[in-house]
Amino acid sequence: TVVMGIGIFIVSIVMATQVPFTFIPRLDNGAVRITVEGPPGTPLLQTDRVLQTMATRIADVEGVSGTYTSVQSADGATTSASIDVQLVDRSERRHTSYDYQNMLRPLLQDYPDYRTSFVNFQGGGAGADITVQFVGQEPALVNAQADKLVAAMRNMPVLADVRSSAALQRPEIQVRPRLQDATRVGVTSADLASAVRIATSGDADQNLARFDLIDRQIPIRVLVRSDQRANLDTIRALPVRSSNGAPVRLDAVADVSFALGEATIERRDRERAVTVSANIEDGDVPLGEAQSQVFALREARPQSDVRRDNPIHAFMVDMGWAEADPSLGPGTMPNNVKLAVSGQTEGSQDMFRDFTTAMMWGILLIYGVLVLLFRDFYQPITIMTALPLSLGGAFAGLMLSNQPLSMFALIGLLMLMGLVTKNSILLVDFAIEQMHKGMSRNQALMEAGLKRARPIVMTTFAMTAGMVPAAAGWGVDGSLRQGMGAAVIGGLLLSTLLSLIFVPAVFVLIDRFERMMSPFFSRLTTRREGDDDGVHHPAE
Repeated sequence: TVVMGIGIFIVSIVMATQVPFTFIPRLDNGAVRITVEGPPGTPLLQTDRVLQTMATRIADVEGVSGTYTSVQSADGATTSASIDVQLVDRSERRHTSYDYQNMLRPLLQDYPDYRTSFVNFQGGGAGADITVQFVGQEPALVNAQADKLVAAMRNMPVLADVRSSAALQRPEIQVRPRLQDATRVGVTSADLASAVRIATSGDADQNLARFDLIDRQIPIRVLVRSDQRANLDTIRALPVRSSNGAPVRLDAVADVSFALGEATIERRDRERAVTVSANIEDGDVPLGEAQSQVFALREARPQSDVRRDNPIHAFMVDMGWAEADPSLGPGTMPNNVKLAVSGQTEGSQDMFRDFTTAMMWGILLIYGVLVLLFRDFYQPITIMTALPLSLGGAFAGLMLSNQPLSMFALIGLLMLMGLVTKNSILLVDFAIEQMHKGMSRNQALMEAGLKRARPIVMTTFAMTAGMVPAAAGWGVDGSLRQGMGAAVIGGLLLSTLLSLIFVPAVFVLIDRFERMMSPFFSRLTTRREGDDDGVHHPAE
């Protein structure tokens, strides 16, 4: 019986590797959000006209009840834009909001100057399915490696909306100081920055002159006219304060020219960072599998990474008996550039790490409480042997219901720890009480199986019935709880069936071991000396 239980646990571990995982299941909230990014410096009215054209095409799709466009700008130039698509009620459409993303994506490909991407709503948040960051001290290397990964990811058929945060540059006026000329006339870099800032944005609030009224003061902000801020002659003629006397012209101490600059600058841990994001186009591909395919790309591996996962094949290659696999060779990422995860990708890794920690602490706390309750260090082990049996049922439930291993499914596994332990406590506690009354071990186990099977089955069926609505996905946002319901139902049913057989068998082995070790560790057990036939006497 014990060998059978160990075999079931091994099968459970194998099943765990076959269950796909994700951070949070896709949420069908009846809405789709599209972010639109145009060329830097695009006028507000031009972006608005393009968004209105897109919204008109989207509104003609069956199942779309309305659209809402939003454009933000600064100084007349577009900074960000988005389209919110509202779908009809779930009962009136056949497709999920994720299906609508694939339906709308071809409609937005007729605007080559504008990059569009879909935002996935995940448990109250929003972002891309896969998000990674290249981090390094040299911006040129970081940007180049991000472009390489973007090109490789766009060739993957399972991905869509692949984009890099450093792909676009915007026109700007750059002021480059000539240090020798500036030092000669007594102008510092701070003086240059102050002159340009005051002319284009105005002085700081505490330095502004104010017009006094009876009830308030109105600040007076003086700056260059908006139509002259893009005029190089006007910028070059700006007066700069000098410590040697009279102000000097800006072009006397600096070079002023038009150039292209970074649209955004990201930093992570004080290093330059570039974010590469993508969505999963094929809904049947789980998040974990898509992430593994991305990290397996050569563009995502450092040059020093040899990746010889098969030592036998590596030895055969070294001996010349086999040809080398290009996928096992070094990557293309420079060694001074690091690949870090963020967004949902980072959340999924943190989730599994934190879940492992929570599971370990849960097992230790359960064992500590059982030791205090039973005043014994051995029999609590018997109770906790039912925990591994529940894993196989949980993973089987996820596979049968076609649900990934998500954060909510892991919450269900934590719930199983308490529920399964309760069933074992009913059996073991009753058997120990009967043994304390003078009943033999085997008789006590038989009696416990007869009298405790009914409450165990009743509580299991009651809990299973209570989790059916969650497993079926009923109610608002029911898809989030389907994995939890499937894991709890599968784990409860299998553990209840096996615990009635497995726990008594382990009880016998632990009891024999306890009897054998009692002369040496009498303080760790409640067994009295002379109890050598499995019969316990009432404690004094």
